[in-house]
Amino acid sequence: MKLLRLFVLLPLFSTPAAAVDDAWRDALIGYYRFDVALDACSGVAPSGEDVNLLETAIAEAERRSGLSEDALDELYATIEFEADVDSSAFCTQSAVALTKVRAISHIR
Repeated sequence: MKLLRLFVLLPLFSTPAAAVDDAWRDALIGYYRFDVALDACSGVAPSGEDVNLLETAIAEAERRSGLSEDALDELYATIEFEADVDSSAFCTQSAVALTKVRAISHIR
């Protein structure tokens, strides 16, 4: 199992069942932010493997989040809107998460 996926999965094993959906939603928001940052922020150049890992993580988080397709679309659109309104602030806020995900995904 890739470390990027472990980044989200490990905390979930110790989470009470009622909070699992919320944990997956929170993870999904982070993954969506990372995905939007790929287009909105300069200097974000993931490898093909990193992109594949991100897509896999997004698909798993979407499935486990319990959100409907419309809710998933709305959530993603909200994050895109945030990036469009002020890309500089969005990229600054996303930088810490991007750095952590990149660091974790490069440890092998």
